[in-house]
Amino acid sequence: MKKYYLIGALVVAAIAACTVHAEQRPQGLVIDKQGVFSSGGRITNPIPGEYDPTTNWLDSERKGTTTHVDHANTFYQIPAGGSGTPIVFLHGYGQTRTGWQSTPDGREGWSDLFLKKGYSVFLVDQPRRGAAGATEEIVTDPGDVVIDPCAGSGSTLRAARELGRPSYGFEVSRDFYKKATEQMLGEETA
Repeated sequence: MKKYYLIGALVVAAIAACTVHAEQRPQGLVIDKQGVFSSGGRITNPIPGEYDPTTNWLDSERKGTTTHVDHANTFYQIPAGGSGTPIVFLHGYGQTRTGWQSTPDGREGWSDLFLKKGYSVFLVDQPRRGAAGATEEIVTDPGDVVIDPCAGSGSTLRAARELGRPSYGFEVSRDFYKKATEQMLGEETA
């Protein structure tokens, strides 16, 4: 009988310890609403031709497509039970909204700090920066070297070639590298 009392006491102690530990845990950030929207800019005229969804990004001519260019892109978060007061973050030259989301050494950024205080945050990527990087204008001069650290389909490298600019692309996916090299750039892979 003593054995059952001992086991029962241990179970009650364990539950009590877990309950105290759970109450001491910091509360997480609860987001009531979040989203992304674009503002400004314009939509290009459709490229002549018929769009083919089976070739999609491999179609170097982009027949039948349009593009939203020269716009701002805003990511927003509204905390549950917040004050309703918004904080709008604009970054400096050449940076993106990710600079407000964390620090280079991995600590939380200003946006999370303000969210925890109950403020809504709006993180803006200005035209031609970060997620709002699309533009119709040429942003390099003849002779400039174009470097694409995430080459993907190779479209930036192809555009550089067509404009007579030397370019270098880097891609970690062997599949993307092969498709970009053979289909977008028209070269053979080894």
